[in-house]
Amino acid sequence: MAFVFMAGLALMGAGCATSSPASVSGQPPVAKKTVSNTCSSPYYPLYDEYAVTYRINANGSPSSYTLSATTLSATKVKLKANFGSIVTEQILNCADGHLTAEGFLDLASATQGKNIKTETKKMSGEVAPKDMKVGTEWETGYEISIKGTDIGDTSSKIVSKNKVVSEESVTVPAGTFTALKVSTVTDMVMEIPELGSFPVNGLTSTSWYVKDVGMVKSVTHGLSAGEGDTSVTEATKVSNP
Repeated sequence: MAFVFMAGLALMGAGCATSSPASVSGQPPVAKKTVSNTCSSPYYPLYDEYAVTYRINANGSPSSYTLSATTLSATKVKLKANFGSIVTEQILNCADGHLTAEGFLDLASATQGKNIKTETKKMSGEVAPKDMKVGTEWETGYEISIKGTDIGDTSSKIVSKNKVVSEESVTVPAGTFTALKVSTVTDMVMEIPELGSFPVNGLTSTSWYVKDVGMVKSVTHGLSAGEGDTSVTEATKVSNP
């Protein structure tokens, strides 16, 4: 179950942006599209016709999905993660460049082929701050309930602490990019009816974010609260209008 929550946070690789083209080796600069929304977080692009296709390998089980965005208003955007048979969505809000979420994007359940109903009771902090640079820190929190799991209905409180630790080159199937490297530590408490509370602390992930592209790679450890569990997500295709 920790996999469901941690991966959802670690893979939330899109947001708001209006900035210069990404640095990609062997590829020409991509022309930007003028959009009507007011989002301006360079490392979280959220404009119509933008999409990134990801390949996930979680403990030897491969899957893929495409993340795309649709503008709903000047300050509201819908993210859609399409796994083929399962589609999961999330509404994001932008205010003065700060990106917040109306709900939790449960990517991991879809990765496992499970159409599980997740309801967000409360969200705190932000998905991305206005200015991301080396040294930037921020916190993201969710209180959610989940129905339809193998262990019945559950609820969880999740808090992730994020920090940009460096800028470096990263290579994925979609290309070679100059990226911000973000370290994330997540603590979670899961409530299971009739069984009680189960804390899962210190889940760690490292993600690489590229200007005008968003997340291109994420490596998450401890997905099942066990030693050695690792999930790797890499961008295989970036579509910029």
